[in-house]
Amino acid sequence: MIRLHKIVSWLWLSLVSGMAIFCWYALVIQGQIKVDILDMLPNSHSQSIRDVRRMMDDTKLTQRVVILLGHQDSDKARGALAQLRQENQKAGVPLTEENIQQIADDYKHLFTRLFSYRSYLLTDSDYHALTSENSDQLIKKTMASIMNPFGYVNLAHDPFGFFTRYVQYNSPASPFQMDEHGNLYTQGDGKTWFIYLASLSESAFSMKVQEGIDQHLSPVLSRLTQEFDVAILKTGALFYALAGAQQAQNEISFIGSISMLGILLLMILIFRNLQSLFFALTVIAVSIIAGLAVCLMIFGDVHIISLVIGCSLIGITVDYALHYICASYRNCATPYDTFKKLVPALPLSALTSALGFVLLVGVPFPGIQQIGVLSATGLLAALATVFLWGPYLYSCRSTVPTKMAKQFQSALLILARWGAYSKNRKCVVILALIVGCVGSITLKVDDNLKHFQNLNADLKQQEDRINAMLAFDKATRFLTVRGKTIQDVLHLEELILPQLTELGITTKALATLIPSQKRQQENYQRLQACYQPSSIGALFKQLGQSQSYNVQDFMPDSPLLQFTSQDLPTGLKELIYEIESGMFVGRILLIDVPSESDLNKIIIHLNDNVNYCDPARDYSNLFTLYRQLVLALMLGIFVVLAGVLRYYVGLRGMMQILTPISLAIFLAIGFLGIIVPLNFFHAVGLLLSLSIGIDYALFLYWHNPVDTKDDILLMCNSLSAMTTILSFGLLAFSQTLAVGSFGLSVFIGIVSCFILTTVFLGLGGSHRD
Repeated sequence: MIRLHKIVSWLWLSLVSGMAIFCWYALVIQGQIKVDILDMLPNSHSQSIRDVRRMMDDTKLTQRVVILLGHQDSDKARGALAQLRQENQKAGVPLTEENIQQIADDYKHLFTRLFSYRSYLLTDSDYHALTSENSDQLIKKTMASIMNPFGYVNLAHDPFGFFTRYVQYNSPASPFQMDEHGNLYTQGDGKTWFIYLASLSESAFSMKVQEGIDQHLSPVLSRLTQEFDVAILKTGALFYALAGAQQAQNEISFIGSISMLGILLLMILIFRNLQSLFFALTVIAVSIIAGLAVCLMIFGDVHIISLVIGCSLIGITVDYALHYICASYRNCATPYDTFKKLVPALPLSALTSALGFVLLVGVPFPGIQQIGVLSATGLLAALATVFLWGPYLYSCRSTVPTKMAKQFQSALLILARWGAYSKNRKCVVILALIVGCVGSITLKVDDNLKHFQNLNADLKQQEDRINAMLAFDKATRFLTVRGKTIQDVLHLEELILPQLTELGITTKALATLIPSQKRQQENYQRLQACYQPSSIGALFKQLGQSQSYNVQDFMPDSPLLQFTSQDLPTGLKELIYEIESGMFVGRILLIDVPSESDLNKIIIHLNDNVNYCDPARDYSNLFTLYRQLVLALMLGIFVVLAGVLRYYVGLRGMMQILTPISLAIFLAIGFLGIIVPLNFFHAVGLLLSLSIGIDYALFLYWHNPVDTKDDILLMCNSLSAMTTILSFGLLAFSQTLAVGSFGLSVFIGIVSCFILTTVFLGLGGSHRD
């Protein structure tokens, strides 16, 4: 038997080594790790999510970079821009500067082509004016436009200015000016600001891109500030991602250092050797390697959030190592005798927790599935490591526990004996129920995605200044319109746009540029009625013109306008696209919405071919669903554990084990409900607390404190609790809401689970009054 154990242990070492090499190659060499939070969410969960993801891909929203270089002396600002371009090209920064001149030429070419189709083109205001106004009113409006210093009318081809207004309405508003070298600039704050517009060749959340920008672009901008004395403003998802990564790194370094120092100190003071620390770290490392390797093999990559959460859940495996160490301190003839003291608590703990996490694999969310695979595999790998490597990495010790360990044990034994009295336990139950009920009644939830975005204050201020100077249209919400043909999409947009206009909502849609063929025919009829000899003659008479004219000069005889998305320039291409089914999807961008309630009234009555997309709302709803799934998983773990325990220890034993855990989680929810609104990351912290709390309860239920005078199981549970708090509870001090929420939940949950399991099961499952 011993020989077989050694062979299997060596095989496990070979397998773990292979998995470690595979993880190193996948993560370090191939970079199979994702950091964009959207990659953690499903693309096909809802139509809104699919539309939002397509919008972000088409517009390359997260890849856009805007840098402004300003100085009172325009030559210095221009020189800084030239130096920035040169440095970026030399360093090979993955930025492609946008060709503004080409975009302007594309728009010019588009309107030049549309000029031949002016018989069919009208703005909405002119369309309605030609219906309600007579020729005298139309002439007065035209004369007022001509008298305007900036007015212009093409008498030879567009005397009433219909096409001129059409071009002005559909041309992109731009505060930019262009110098003789083709550089864009604007004026503001007493400075001339030259503008660098570029797009990343890869995602702003790519770690490779972030490293390249941090190493090359950031130093260049610092040198430009010193060399040219220019002010620099910048915005883009890239810079927010860099700032967030830097803040996270600083927090992790600081909190991680305190955590590691505390754990190291505890292990040395309690066990007075480094062997125990090495064994504990080995168990954790193997569990992470195994979980990560299996996750990579199944999914091909791993998301950073799934990795962090999965590894934190795997972090409960340190308890397995601690319990093995504590069991080794008792008298045993051989190292394998230690196993007898860990059965059935340790295998049952690992198997039930792993089975609970396996339930996550059935959830159609990539991030949740990865967490489930990582955690379940890691727990089973840790169990195997403890039983296979324990006898070799941590030998059985005949020495008695340290003085500090005995002091911990004595103090906790007082609490356990206090809890042995039913009246005391009843008081604890009543207190937990009161806090839990009060917290549940006052409980609020907050899964708003915007609250999880810990935006750098300085960058946000720069973004606001840039938006104020450049007047960028920020359409964070939009409507998608589906049709079998482009004409179906245009017709449906023409039905919706007037409703939005009535509410004062500023929109951008393809139908305002290219009317449907039905609308083109209506436009033609109105223009034909307008271009009567009496109307044209009256206008020319007021202008003092006596030239002859031909109506075909104003209304050229051309076929109806037809187009494809390839005919559209940048900025308009994104307004329509074709999907795999052959249908077409148009977008109506909602740029300015004065009244949310009025918009909601329209949204309620949208037909099945129109979908409202609000990315912040849609992804907030996803986080709500994630939170509900995690809480449902906790319930699933309870059900699985109840079934297994009912089989092993009967109904009474099952109630003894589950009662303190149930009360502890309810108490933790109550505390959280009183303190803060509950979110997804609180739920994950509660899940971790439940997984660890089950370990406390199972080990205490099967332990008998009268077996030996050197029993230190209560101390071992307290050590597990302290290491968990040091590892994850300290994250409550993080300035990042998501991380801080997780840490706070773990701290409250672990403390509640530890105290209640000690009170209810401190003297073992059968030592009750």
